[in-house]
Amino acid sequence: MTLLQQQFLELLKAGMWGKAPDSSFFIDSVDWKQIYKTSMEQAVLGIIADGIELLPKEFYPSKEILTRFIMSKVQIRKQNLAMNREINKIVDILHESGIRPILLKGQGIAQYYINPESRSCGDIDIYVGIENYNKCCSILLSSDKASKEKIEDNFLHLGFCYNGIELEIHRKAGYLKNPELDASFQKWTIDALDNRGEHELPIWNNEGKDVTLPDHTYNAFFLIQHIAKHITSEGIGFRQICDWIMFIHRNHTEIDRNSLQNRIREYRMSEIWNEFCLLAIKYLGLPIDELPIKPTDPSSSKSKDLLKQIFMSGNFGRFDSSTKKIRSGSNKKKRNIQLQIIRLFKIVSLFPRYTVSYGFDWLVGGVKRFLYNK
Repeated sequence: MTLLQQQFLELLKAGMWGKAPDSSFFIDSVDWKQIYKTSMEQAVLGIIADGIELLPKEFYPSKEILTRFIMSKVQIRKQNLAMNREINKIVDILHESGIRPILLKGQGIAQYYINPESRSCGDIDIYVGIENYNKCCSILLSSDKASKEKIEDNFLHLGFCYNGIELEIHRKAGYLKNPELDASFQKWTIDALDNRGEHELPIWNNEGKDVTLPDHTYNAFFLIQHIAKHITSEGIGFRQICDWIMFIHRNHTEIDRNSLQNRIREYRMSEIWNEFCLLAIKYLGLPIDELPIKPTDPSSSKSKDLLKQIFMSGNFGRFDSSTKKIRSGSNKKKRNIQLQIIRLFKIVSLFPRYTVSYGFDWLVGGVKRFLYNK
């Protein structure tokens, strides 16, 4: 790691755990502008700002840079408050129509941070299941808050802009590339989310409003599967990894370890789980005793290369300079295929068995879609 990366991780851990960073990293040679840039690329500006505030004042950045961090944190806080209010309004609308939405990722996970309002916002993902999907889409799309432009409708969700916020209504929470494994995963989703009573699932008290969250054991897998999906297809940043770590930290005693271990094995996620667990322990401060499943190969040294991939790609791979030209292409299908192939080559040394399995399923699925469309 470079000194700047070490400094970044010290501040990130400080912001996550509320503990002062090691000041010895900041005695000299601190490129605060680059730390700000990296924080922005990794979508953790607010968390890094929290970490800076825990430094002795003599190690603070210049007034100009410190002001940039503070103003960014203030803006992130405003976005969080606005998004939380909008979630409550959406929940009210759907409850009145007899629909119980389940909030996926995002704002629900933010509540497990020491300072939830410092987490950078994304979009709002709500799961309603197949049965309520069409009804839910009709209700929210008919609102004058819903933009009728750039509506994305696919087998997974309907996405559109709602009162200035990106909203995704999920008929499926997620999916696996392999059809047989996906069938098992969809059944588990229905059992864990649809078939659970209202008081059996976790609740987030959002300013006095109860918002339903996914089952803890399901979420422990769902969040790492989401990370795997993006690191395999485009790249991943620290925000999603911090989300998973803070979720595990807050809820490890509520996770059914045997059930989670069986799912990780069944869905061929052991390599992914192992390397991200080691990354969390070695570089981001998660106590090993809080892991519901210990790393299967604790001697692996791949976490350094994984860390390099994360720094290089940034949030959802948007800052990977090696793919900048491809990402600017106008042909979306061609662009996605090229990015997918590049990603598979980049991560095959990190997750060889998972990459080969994923790549095969992706290729077979692509051929089937080509033949079907033709």
